[in-house]
Amino acid sequence: MKKYYEKFADKLEIIGVACKDKKEKWRKAVTENQLPWINLLNEESGSFDNLLMIYPVNGFTTKIIVDPEKKIIGIHFGEGPDFYDQLDELLK
Repeated sequence: MKKYYEKFADKLEIIGVACKDKKEKWRKAVTENQLPWINLLNEESGSFDNLLMIYPVNGFTTKIIVDPEKKIIGIHFGEGPDFYDQLDELLK
């Protein structure tokens, strides 16, 4: 993901969402892994603003591609090459 973020920084935004982590553990992981994109912590498992209820997240990791018009154009589960193939096609 870091390679794609660096390569397509002018065309791509990544938002990382951590769930079920303690705030200290999450902050440490973001710092140690030097994640340069937006990182959020989804703390409220039962609240209305729970991102897992708002977006179609059925497992981890889930990658959702949203176009500039805010339409979901791709959902990928796990770490397969299909996600990066779709990014290559969209961002060429």
